[in-house]
Amino acid sequence: MATNLDFDPNSAGGVRIAGLGALWQAAIRGFAGLDVRGDTLGIDPRLPPQWRSLSFRVCWRGRSVAIRITSRTVQATLVDGEAMEIRIAATTRKLTAGAPVQVSVQA
Repeated sequence: MATNLDFDPNSAGGVRIAGLGALWQAAIRGFAGLDVRGDTLGIDPRLPPQWRSLSFRVCWRGRSVAIRITSRTVQATLVDGEAMEIRIAATTRKLTAGAPVQVSVQA
């Protein structure tokens, strides 16, 4: 439903920002497996086989985290904010500024 065009004159070229937000959530919460519940930011990716990678940033509890997912790895980088824990698949790691964490995942 989020991909339907809306020819309302108030929409930008037939796409409403709310629809784009729904698409972003579908990709990031679904394919990237982003989980913001609880005390640890979680990533449990399930990329479609045709996708080579997915990269995005997320703001979580005053921190900015850059995520890059490929078919074999997930890399997380704390861009801004205090050190934190991040759960990637079944592995929990400490994430600190300037020290990216990379975890191998099943293809």
